Amino acid sequence: MTEQTTSMCPKCYETIPAKTLVKEGAVYLTKHCDKCDHGEEVMLGPDAQKYKELFGPETKEWMDKIDTCILNATDRCNMDCMHCYHMPDDTADENIQKIIDGAQTERPNYILMGAEPTVRKDLPELITKLTEAYGKPVGIYTNGIRLADKAYLRELQDAGLAFICFSLHTQKYINNDVIWAKKEKALTNIIASQVPLHHIAFSINGLEDTIDCLRLAHKYWGTCDHFRIRIPGVIGNCGTEPMYITDYLDHFRETLSELNWPEEHMEADNSPYHYNIDVAGKHFRIIRWPSVHEIDLSLLEGPPTAKFIEGTESNFVHQAIMQERLREDNMRDRFLGDVKR
Repeated sequence: MTEQTTSMCPKCYETIPAKTLVKEGAVYLTKHCDKCDHGEEVMLGPDAQKYKELFGPETKEWMDKIDTCILNATDRCNMDCMHCYHMPDDTADENIQKIIDGAQTERPNYILMGAEPTVRKDLPELITKLTEAYGKPVGIYTNGIRLADKAYLRELQDAGLAFICFSLHTQKYINNDVIWAKKEKALTNIIASQVPLHHIAFSINGLEDTIDCLRLAHKYWGTCDHFRIRIPGVIGNCGTEPMYITDYLDHFRETLSELNWPEEHMEADNSPYHYNIDVAGKHFRIIRWPSVHEIDLSLLEGPPTAKFIEGTESNFVHQAIMQERLREDNMRDRFLGDVKR
């Protein structure tokens, strides 16, 4: 099996031709950038048959749930999680009007992300003005720490906050009892406020964290539309070995079997980057984001989109990778400027 596709050059980040192929039972991506005269071959999965089974048709119901445009509200954060797609720094926030001017999209709603959007002092104003400008619902993707303050959550709600995506993780992952208590308090506040919880997300360090994710999911079973578990990839300050999603799915299903929880395949938008499973009637989305080395752009043509790079809009994962390259360039330029001074 050899299939033509497109990927990205890991040196210049341009879109380039690529192909996937099977060798000795494993799946590889091979590519060469004529501009950089740079080529590479990377393994996408150790088992070609299991890799093939990851793919599945989209469903309109699910695509409607993720049909959103993600905007960068800030580069700052009040945490420093090792698997973050957007490692925080002290870059000054864009002004509200510039964010609004660049937010035109065909997507039916917005998510404000960061780093952490709640570190913006003017987040309520941003929510209100963005809602008024386009007449579309505005949600946030948050670690929840500031939402432990009921008054602040009420302020966001009064500003027009339409929904919340919540990065909970696990107590072991957070490794800070004070912060963990604030996260749990925030979830209590959100549930009481009746602001819709789009999903609750967990990031894991290793296979042993799966059981904690499932126990927490059970605790909050009826509070959100679905749960997400993100496994380590080459992203952020990843201190753990990246996993292949097929290997993780084997472990995930074994854990469900040990718990006697029924599971079945879901048709949603399955691919090597996100696979959907019905667990005892609840939707779980297993996520493994690719790096610039592994990315197959043909699998990232749909929503959610993002507008992290000025004047562009494309799939969130593609934009996240491009953003990291831009941030690295900016940090290097700032460093060289300091050296020259």
